[in-house]
Amino acid sequence: MDESSADGWFLSLSESSALFMRRKSWEALGGFDERFDMPGGGLVNLDTFARALALPDARPVILLAEATFHQVHGGVATNAPPEPFRQQLGQWLAQYLAIRGCAWEAPPTQHPPTYLGPLPRAARARLVRAAIDPVMPSSLQPLGPSFDLWSWPDPPAPPPADPVVAALVELMRSEFRAGRYDAVAVIARLARARAPEEHEPLRLLALLGAYFSSRDWDSPPPRSARFHLAVGHAYFLTGDHASAGAEFRSAIRVDPDLVEAQRALSRLAVPGTGASQ
Repeated sequence: MDESSADGWFLSLSESSALFMRRKSWEALGGFDERFDMPGGGLVNLDTFARALALPDARPVILLAEATFHQVHGGVATNAPPEPFRQQLGQWLAQYLAIRGCAWEAPPTQHPPTYLGPLPRAARARLVRAAIDPVMPSSLQPLGPSFDLWSWPDPPAPPPADPVVAALVELMRSEFRAGRYDAVAVIARLARARAPEEHEPLRLLALLGAYFSSRDWDSPPPRSARFHLAVGHAYFLTGDHASAGAEFRSAIRVDPDLVEAQRALSRLAVPGTGASQ
């Protein structure tokens, strides 16, 4: 996608260099507006595309395996140096305002696009990234406003009824987001020992399948201080203070400056306080 239509797989496209429509639709559109007479056509492409989408019952169709050259600007846009381009863009925006009586905005997505054709392998990573992490700010999130890449359920799973298991699940999610998947697996085992039928620990473990299948089990990486800290908190939540203390001490051996582990270990010796505070 050109810069003007970044993430246009799912969000609004700003323009197209190859419009296809029935003749009666083109006639209803009135073709290009010749008032856009600046060098390179100014915003004529963007204006034409927006008006096409605004036609009654218009439905956008994207051909996945096709591409076009960008609008021919005669060297005043895509291949222009940054500063002259900014000056040109300011003039184009001013002309659009004078012609249309309003500032330019990307056309709203009134109807979701229909996709036709195979998706080339080289484009797949970009399409997936545009779905899960769009670069253009928009109120229209491709996978919904509640989508969270790191938790993924739609709708979100209800919290476990057991408060200890609920706390373990939150700890799992935190470690999952941080990429400490070994800690997630250990915490999940503790959660399943207490509530074997609880859905969320199983779901998070399922998301780790690719990670564990690609690991070098003959040369596992050393445990990090953060791993021991998280597992220590998990043991503390289950009431196993001896194991919690052992994990906190392991964290300190790996990283003597890890203040959270020092505090957690000291609080174990103080009745009525929580090691995770």
